[in-house]
Amino acid sequence: MKKNVQGLDAKLESPATEAKLTEVSKENSANIQEQRKAAAAAAAAAVTSPPTAPSASALSRPLKAVRQRNSFTVCISKDQKKPVINGVQLLPGGKVLLADRINVCVQLFDTQGQHLHIMECRSPPCLLAVLDSSSIRHAVAVTLPFCSGIDLLEVTGDNMKVKRTLQTSRGYDAVAAVNNQTLAVGCWRAFGIDLIDLGGQVLRQICSSVHPNYMVTTEDGHLMCSTYDDTIAQVQMDTGTIVFDKSVPQIQDPRGVAITSDGSILVTDGRNKTLHLVSSQGAWIRQLWSEPSDIDKGGRLQCVSTDGCICVCVTGHGSVYIFDCV
Repeated sequence: MKKNVQGLDAKLESPATEAKLTEVSKENSANIQEQRKAAAAAAAAAVTSPPTAPSASALSRPLKAVRQRNSFTVCISKDQKKPVINGVQLLPGGKVLLADRINVCVQLFDTQGQHLHIMECRSPPCLLAVLDSSSIRHAVAVTLPFCSGIDLLEVTGDNMKVKRTLQTSRGYDAVAAVNNQTLAVGCWRAFGIDLIDLGGQVLRQICSSVHPNYMVTTEDGHLMCSTYDDTIAQVQMDTGTIVFDKSVPQIQDPRGVAITSDGSILVTDGRNKTLHLVSSQGAWIRQLWSEPSDIDKGGRLQCVSTDGCICVCVTGHGSVYIFDCV
């Protein structure tokens, strides 16, 4: 199985990172292995029927094209270095939240590129997931793999603050919101997808053979993932059954994964700086966009979508593109 070792360079590069993660891994390896064995056995016992594909409603009104609304570059005076954006999320009210691991902060912009707020993190942030939390208004989970933690942010107006800090059993980077009390998470150093509560405790492992890079929850409650093995996978949340896990020739380096408001599935090709539409079966449908050739080609491409709006971000040089669904 081909290993995408460039994933670390693209998403988890930071001083002293390797030593810190290695230490965390050693401290927790025995406990994690026991959890994985028990969860895998339980998931295997629960599967009594062959994998079934998700509902066809995922593309009941398929996206035909995207229209670029505007673009901006993440660059403000407080930055110590050129931003390297890992996570991106769209929030209600036309807000864009970005995780900058090089400058160890999260930044808030509007979709016109106006900078609104910056907040330092306790460790280099990685990816973001929006939670529909009853206790935290406009809650966002931020993974902090270098300290084996997750911060829960509250975003109100043009401000944000940490409402809760979680300590986890290992350094998770990939994250998706399952519901208002549960997160699906994955670790770049190991295969498997864990479900954790908002206390940071592992509830169960739903899949031990997928190595998620980016994840998103589909309309019918499955997880759509890009993986470190350059594949696109879908996993049933309740049983952990892999619906599919396959390479798509037209998408050489699957990265950001997003679900539009009409159920269309978007995947970025990080290496080729392109945005693609795929079916609920993981089949390629069409290319929607390619980054202009005169743009600096450093970094990888990722995306997120909500309410008919799509945000695509280039990791290496902090370019952000805002699109409308057509």
